[in-house]
Amino acid sequence: ALLDGKLCLPLVDKKKKFSDYIGLDQLDDPNRAVAEALFSKKALDMALSRGGDQTAIHSDNGYIYFGGVSNRTNDNSKVSPRQTAASIATLIKKYSKVIVVGHKFSDYDAVGPALGMHFFADAYGLEAYVVLDTKTTLSLPLASHVNEKGFMGFVTPSKAEDICDKNTVVVVVDTQRKQLLDTSEIFDKAGATVVIDHHRRSDDYISNANISYSSPSSSSTCEMVAELIEYSTIQDNLPSVISTALLSGIVLDTKDFVLRTSRRTFEAAAYLRKKSANTVTVKRFFADSIDTYKEKYNIV
Repeated sequence: ALLDGKLCLPLVDKKKKFSDYIGLDQLDDPNRAVAEALFSKKALDMALSRGGDQTAIHSDNGYIYFGGVSNRTNDNSKVSPRQTAASIATLIKKYSKVIVVGHKFSDYDAVGPALGMHFFADAYGLEAYVVLDTKTTLSLPLASHVNEKGFMGFVTPSKAEDICDKNTVVVVVDTQRKQLLDTSEIFDKAGATVVIDHHRRSDDYISNANISYSSPSSSSTCEMVAELIEYSTIQDNLPSVISTALLSGIVLDTKDFVLRTSRRTFEAAAYLRKKSANTVTVKRFFADSIDTYKEKYNIV
């Protein structure tokens, strides 16, 4: 913000859990004043979406951030996932297809929530697909497991581009950056977009999404999707294979429930376990094969 031609920075109190932004303008041009107010509002949204406790300043070259070094604030309220689940359900019912896509080199916290949102869409009667590049994914054990259980929803990036049209909702999971996706071509063809991610928002985030659900306080995107399902009308129908996939993403991002955990993390895990998530199977996803073990032994 500008005050008498000088850049003024609001204070970020590291002892308190809040984010703040102050936009000041003393320019005579009323149109510029409106623009400054709009930029200030966008900067405030950026600070909040990145977890709070920081200042975001809009400049000609993007955003500048100050603060944001404290632990992410854990919000134990269930209002947001409940409302978001209802909003997503209302949106997708207006379309006939859903394509779920994660980031390149997809890990368990990309494939897991993608499978969760596939179930979400399928439960509401939509034709659903999950984009998976088998050449680059880091989650082949999970993909192989769900395929063995009869899952038929995986499609290649090129196939997803052929399927996508204006009757399609694209659901992006575990990233908010278009250039990181397994396929970005589907955005121009889709009728609507939903973004679900637990990372702090970057300057080049997908800004035109119909629904953007960002929760930096969550341990993983799998935790977020598990909550969306739990607080929706389809919660009782979650199959074991999907609950296992969601649990694997939580285990990965929390390093076996050691890092970035909150009460909501364990509540989401408890819900998944209630829905027959197989902890032994999850453990096997991350277990080294005997060949890998021998290779490591030879290196040592």
